[in-house]
Amino acid sequence: MGKVKQALDEVKVEIEDMLIEQDIDVEDVKVILKNKYFFHNNSNPYLTDDKTIEELYSEIKKQNEEY
Repeated sequence: MGKVKQALDEVKVEIEDMLIEQDIDVEDVKVILKNKYFFHNNSNPYLTDDKTIEELYSEIKKQNEEY
């Protein structure tokens, strides 16, 4: 698996984990992921990419609605 794909999958898993626990707004997800990047794990720049987070969030929400 390529590094970009792996990094995007990591962000997707982070968002999925948040949405499993509770229904959380995309803006809150962005803040949480940015804090994680800056304070804990700054190896994945996609944790701070608003467009990527919004796209993955929408994709996950859509998948959850189908179930």
